[in-house]
Amino acid sequence: MIAHITTPIPGPNSRKYKSISATYESHCLNVQAPIVWDRAQGVQVWDVDGNSFIDWTSGVLVTNVGHSHTKLAGAIAEQAKRLLNCYDFPTPERVTLAERMVKLAPDNLDNAFFATMAPPHIISFFVSLTRPSGGLGQFPESELPQDAL
Repeated sequence: MIAHITTPIPGPNSRKYKSISATYESHCLNVQAPIVWDRAQGVQVWDVDGNSFIDWTSGVLVTNVGHSHTKLAGAIAEQAKRLLNCYDFPTPERVTLAERMVKLAPDNLDNAFFATMAPPHIISFFVSLTRPSGGLGQFPESELPQDAL
């Protein structure tokens, strides 16, 4: 069974958590369906009230493999035992993946860059790339968000 609704939407538990969220979380979050996720498997999501849905939202980093993919979850657990985050430092896995990607890419694409940044951080990153070469290049500072400078 992929989707099964047993309570009104939002259910009582979702309403409780949505109320807490409205008080303590940024208002730019939680703008989709009025449910609170509890767990997920493959393309199926369950809310805190026991309702199940097909995940049409395709959350960040789960789009291609689905939720709770057994092989991926095992690989993540093994990696977490060794190292969780080293964003700016190379790791054997990252270097090997970059090499594989570049070798598969067209000849004019000769390096890889991995990013999981929010838009303001992306702007800051690309601005910082231009500075070693003499400045902002084509981007006038007046058109950039202040936190990017």
